[in-house]
Amino acid sequence: MHPELLIAVVGPWDERDSEGYWRCRAGCGLVFKAKATRNLHEKKKHDGLVAPDVPPPPTESKSHKADYLFNYHSAKLTFGLVLGDINDAIREGDGDRLMDLYKMALPIYYSHGRTKYQYTTLLLLVKTEALLSKVQAFRLKWNRFCNTRGKKGHNISLDLRLEQFNNLLKAFLKVLGSNLSQSSAQRVACCLDVLEALLESIDKDCNLQKEVKQRQCKNKAESVLQIAKDLVEKEAFVKTPGRKGHNSFPKFNGNIISKLDYRNFFKWILKKLKIWEKMYEN
Repeated sequence: MHPELLIAVVGPWDERDSEGYWRCRAGCGLVFKAKATRNLHEKKKHDGLVAPDVPPPPTESKSHKADYLFNYHSAKLTFGLVLGDINDAIREGDGDRLMDLYKMALPIYYSHGRTKYQYTTLLLLVKTEALLSKVQAFRLKWNRFCNTRGKKGHNISLDLRLEQFNNLLKAFLKVLGSNLSQSSAQRVACCLDVLEALLESIDKDCNLQKEVKQRQCKNKAESVLQIAKDLVEKEAFVKTPGRKGHNSFPKFNGNIISKLDYRNFFKWILKKLKIWEKMYEN
């Protein structure tokens, strides 16, 4: 496309994409970090055709147009739905669905600088797709859940199960008292599953009801109705340009990955892939 035609369609105020990179005004689709580099590319590759600088039409500043209250609640709802989907996938023991959600969580971790989470998540995905054999990848994907109740939709993650075992181990070690030693602690740790089964059997024989280890809300319906009422009164999900946000979050971006630079993101992924490739070759 001729640059004059492109400038008429796109406009000079759209010379940059959403990531801040400069578009080629000749319409070849390339983008550049610096404006000077873009201009040099246009001079060499497009016979020096440079679109004229046309001043953009007067527009309101973004700070006056943005609805920060709407942005805050939209971002909160988006993130809450992602977390809810992850919890639901764990409860159902759905390994495929959980891996898809990890792919969705990876750019969120990266954009907010959660280095440990982004590293472990990427390594998990690479292991299931490339590094491990099909049998090992299948086990890693599906052997991540545990069902202690024997009911559908009541799976828990193995990390939570390990925490339950740690809590049980601490209780047994406390009972040992002066008999506590490295060997006795090792014996208890090796048979925790048997000891837990014995305790449950004794509780059942004595008609002792097992304590439900979940946080219970006294009146969940009342809380939901109150939250819904507050959101409706504030018209939180009705976009109102220029509306201020909460005092704690005066200017909030509604896009939870707004800080993501996808080029740096891809570079980081390729760098890790090369490192792991060399490690597994050796």
